[in-house]
Amino acid sequence: MNVIACGCSWTLGTYSRYNDPISDSESDSNVWTNYYNQSYASQLSSDSLMWAQNGVSNYAIACQVADAITEKPDLIVFNTTVTSRYDIARPHSNQGETWCAYDIPWLRNPEPHLGFINEHRLGSWRRPQRADFFDDLTNPSGNILSRGMTLMKNYRDYGDIMDDLFANYKPGFNSQDAKRYFELQTEYSDWGIKQHADAMIVNSVIRDLEISEIPWICVDITGIAPEHARVYHIDIYKMINDHPLTCDPAHWSQSGHDYLSQELRDRYL
Repeated sequence: MNVIACGCSWTLGTYSRYNDPISDSESDSNVWTNYYNQSYASQLSSDSLMWAQNGVSNYAIACQVADAITEKPDLIVFNTTVTSRYDIARPHSNQGETWCAYDIPWLRNPEPHLGFINEHRLGSWRRPQRADFFDDLTNPSGNILSRGMTLMKNYRDYGDIMDDLFANYKPGFNSQDAKRYFELQTEYSDWGIKQHADAMIVNSVIRDLEISEIPWICVDITGIAPEHARVYHIDIYKMINDHPLTCDPAHWSQSGHDYLSQELRDRYL
């Protein structure tokens, strides 16, 4: 059975040890150290492709699934992730253009009149693909970056937002711009709207899967997927409590992956 697994670290199987750069002198250059479990998804079949990426958003996962549909595998597995993750594209990347009235998005002295070019764009929009999303190890040339607000305390404690959020990404703007964007997400965004938007993304993904007639499983970790026979809802707090990782409270241990794999096999395979 050919399986394509999509999602974030919960499906990829990674977990991390956070090395406090203030108290751990041995970890000055590596704040996070990643380790790998054998993912529940890879246990479903010996013929599986792992397309999940660390730290990506529900939007990025939807793009993974859209690509997986075109491959026509025997089964597509994906998870829902936290809605505090957002996506930002490099200025003038091939996803389109920023909502900008002038040629250089971060120009400080724009022309007097505002003409939002995207509203008058001709032709179809290019759909982002999974290869467009940045990954520090596997895809450093990716144009779209997913980042989350869940580590906000660390960002505030340990220095420059640009370094913490965007250093490896090289997005094409400076530290002041990074601070402004961070403030947009933390001060002016409505997370109720974001929650509903991500839920609509997941609903759209499921609709596309049903139209494709490819068997699928959605592992709903964050409670944004609809009630459906092929949606497996996880109580994330119980999962982490029953299968803890002392170094990483946001992920479950290998026994958790083993348990989840067995649950999915019993229910769907």
